[in-house]
Amino acid sequence: MMKKILKNNLRIFLCFILLLGIARFIYATSFKDNNSVFKNSYALKAYSSYIIDHNENKEFQGRKWGPIAVILIGGIKKLVPENYTSFIWRLGLFISYGVIIYFLLNLISEFGLLLQQNNKDPTHLWSIILVFVTLQSSAAIYDITNGDGQIFTALCIIGHFYFFCKKKYFIASIFIIVGIYFKLHSVVFAFPYLVFAICSRHHRLYIFYIFIVG
Repeated sequence: MMKKILKNNLRIFLCFILLLGIARFIYATSFKDNNSVFKNSYALKAYSSYIIDHNENKEFQGRKWGPIAVILIGGIKKLVPENYTSFIWRLGLFISYGVIIYFLLNLISEFGLLLQQNNKDPTHLWSIILVFVTLQSSAAIYDITNGDGQIFTALCIIGHFYFFCKKKYFIASIFIIVGIYFKLHSVVFAFPYLVFAICSRHHRLYIFYIFIVG
């Protein structure tokens, strides 16, 4: 009886901590201090600079955005009114961050089962801690409020890892190739998997898919 009460109290405490994390994330991304969710995003500024420099045959001096980023932003600009472009971009960042958290929760639960075997965690302690920590990420908050694109890159990298762990190499290849063509530095995260797949005969199908998708 006492053990059950302690578990219930711990569960309530963890839920309270999680709510605090959610509240802090919402407050930090609430676009206070005269900022607005419709304010021109960094991604749109980079896109405009890229187009201007390209049309004038000049070298783009900003951060290097790949063809998928240019096509994606250009598509949003054509599909929605100009005033809503930055809002749609930031909404995409929010959704992408939610998918990242979903991938991480699934990964941590699978690793938890391997460590605990048949001992289940009724309080979901590590899942709650993970969500709380991800919602405190200053980098994610900065990326959303400024309308950058690092969350999309992170989604591609983590999605690649998630499906590689599940041995769904075709989907994993799509994630990392999209990430590379979004921003080139994602290629750094593909190289170790390629080396590992070469050395492991159980994962060599990954090599085939990475080149086909690429």
